[in-house]
Amino acid sequence: MKAFNNFFVGIPIGLALLGFIWNELWGIGALFMILTGLVQVVGAFVWMFDDGLNNALKIYWILTISFFLMWIFTEWQWIWLMPPVIAIYYTILINHYFKPDSHENINQPDTSV
Repeated sequence: MKAFNNFFVGIPIGLALLGFIWNELWGIGALFMILTGLVQVVGAFVWMFDDGLNNALKIYWILTISFFLMWIFTEWQWIWLMPPVIAIYYTILINHYFKPDSHENINQPDTSV
């Protein structure tokens, strides 16, 4: 799940950076950000039903729901800043919770002779 998320977050960033060279890539990067959001929302649903709702995931859902509510019911000029912030937050969250546990085998006896 981590690699899949990192791929979908990296593509819009890469396209935005290439947009400095080829202006057409700005729009493609913005459209790809929608796909990134969809992938992250689906991933958060799967994570929520698999492991339960922890506090960090609650914050993600509050941010995501508040973005859509503000998008629908307000005319806030800077709302376009929220999706990249939410995507970065979810990426940090998923990379923190799904990192390999380096201390997993610390209490198991060494069976090598």
